[in-house]
Amino acid sequence: MSAEAPKLRIQIQARYEELSILRAGFRDFLTQVGFPLGDGGIDEVLLALDEAATNILRHGYGVPGPEAEEEGQAPGVVDVEYSIEKGGLYLRLWDDGIPRTEGQFESLPPRTPGESGMGLEIMRHIMDDLSYERTAENRNLLIMRRSQGPSTWSKLE
Repeated sequence: MSAEAPKLRIQIQARYEELSILRAGFRDFLTQVGFPLGDGGIDEVLLALDEAATNILRHGYGVPGPEAEEEGQAPGVVDVEYSIEKGGLYLRLWDDGIPRTEGQFESLPPRTPGESGMGLEIMRHIMDDLSYERTAENRNLLIMRRSQGPSTWSKLE
């Protein structure tokens, strides 16, 4: 019988102030499992996590920017799971926001200039693999994978 892959699952309310819970959980998880990301790798993956969670809040749930966020009940939840599988670090984010199509997920061509819209491009450069699917439970699922080793940020150059 094989050992279960190390994982941590966290649920937050769809509020910007709760993103710090995801960051802290990620750092704790990496400390516990000792996954080697190389110089700057932890900060890079944290940036990809921030971009993904922010996109869910802004585009999936329609939550305005943190400066305009209203008091009251959050429009939903974001479930995040960190795991080590097949030699890679996986981040999975589920939400019940507006469904996306594969075309919407892939719609921005590389290096599209603009005030916003670069989050997906940043995630693509930091992570080795990025995929989106609609689950059988009618939830959005974003899966990001990162290999062991040194920084990949140089792919932007």
